[in-house]
Parts: sequence; structure tokens; C-alpha cells
Amino acid sequence: MKKIKLVNVAASNLVSILVTESHSGRAVPHTMTSISNDKNQYKISFIPNTARQHTVSISYDGKLVSTNHVDVCNVNKIRVSSMNDGIVGIPSIFSVDTHGAGEGHLEVTISDGQQTLPAELKSVHARKFDIAFTPEITGKHSIIIAFNGISIEGSPFMINIHDPSISDKSHSDEVEDDDDDHEFLIGGQLEGTKVGEVAWLICETSLTDFYEDVNLYVTGILRKKEKIFCLFFVCRRSG
Repeated sequence: MKKIKLVNVAASNLVSILVTESHSGRAVPHTMTSISNDKNQYKISFIPNTARQHTVSISYDGKLVSTNHVDVCNVNKIRVSSMNDGIVGIPSIFSVDTHGAGEGHLEVTISDGQQTLPAELKSVHARKFDIAFTPEITGKHSIIIAFNGISIEGSPFMINIHDPSISDKSHSDEVEDDDDDHEFLIGGQLEGTKVGEVAWLICETSLTDFYEDVNLYVTGILRKKEKIFCLFFVCRRSG
């Protein structure tokens, strides 16, 4: 990316510009062009080859009058780990690797469409960070990642946040409403079953000339203080 600096001088023939890579001292080609009618303001531009700090030295009439440091970055070097869909109330974590991107400031903004969510940034290796946030509602969330104010490729990233409790409730309602597909228990050794023992039951099915697969759904609650399991079985025939 081309870098530009403005300078004000009385006579351009007395101005000397030197652009170097700060770490190596290697000179970088530059151009100086007038940007005003009075010939007193000039634009210095150069194209950096490396994502590292550069130094712009300005001399007038043989005397150094200004030294400026320009941080050069390359956002194309930034790598982001896979972002998976998340669950309400459970932290979602992804990684951003800025190695090779140069000096700069990493900015991460996460929004659920209603508010901006706090994001925790933790350095795990040199120039590699883990970013964590906890979603509060379901739906699409946007993740904007920028480096030195420049958005990286792919930003904003979009993920979906789910709430399993809502899905489970919907599924449970669906099972209860589908009365025509229910089968009924007619026997089994369930009451009094101890930990480590096999609990078994018999499920009545319609008599047919062929076997059919049967799906068994088990739901239950545990009262920890009394150590009592309350189990409910719903048996459905598929096909």
C-alpha cells in the first residue's frame, strides 16, 4: 500500500527526502509532487516492500529538520481460525494470528444485532491471540476484525448462536403432539433399579410381517438430595 506524507517548504530544490526501512536501513524509492498552486506544499509517497517500520527523514538546505516513523502493516498476512456456531451462555473462542502483518493494533468488534458484546483478548503466542465472548441471545452474530483500522479479508464474519433448551422443548412438544405414532410400555424391571444394574422394559408394537426400527427417547430429572431418579420413556416406531 502506498504511504503518503505532506510537507511544507519554501523552495523544493532545497528539500532532501530519504525513506529507509528502519530495521535494515535500506533506502526505499519515493516521489515528491506539488499539491498546491503556490508550490509550497508537497506530497511524499512511497511503496513499502516489507511490513515493518519505515523512517522518513526530511532535510532542508543540508540540515535535518524532521524524522518521522511510519508503521507499515500487511493485513493479508493475518490468519483467523475457523469460527463455529455457538450456544447461548457458553463462551465462544477463536484465534487470530498476526505474525508477519507488522506492528499494529488488533481490533475485534462482536455484535448480536442489538448490542456490542464484550470480547476478551488473550495473547497465547507471539502475535497470536485467542478471542473469547459469551453470546446472550440466539441468532446471527457479526465479528468485525481490523488491524490498524483496516478490515481484514472476510470481515465481518457471521456465525449463528443457538439455544438447545428451546430446541429440546420444541422437540418434546412435537413428540407429545404426535399421538398417532406413540407406542406404549407393557412391562419391564425399572422400579428399584440400582446404579450399575441393567434397566429393561418391553415395548408393545403392532404385529407385522417384518421388523421395524424403534427409536427410544429417555428424559428424566434427578433430585440430588434424595438420590432419586425419575425417568420417563417415550417409544416411537420409525417407518
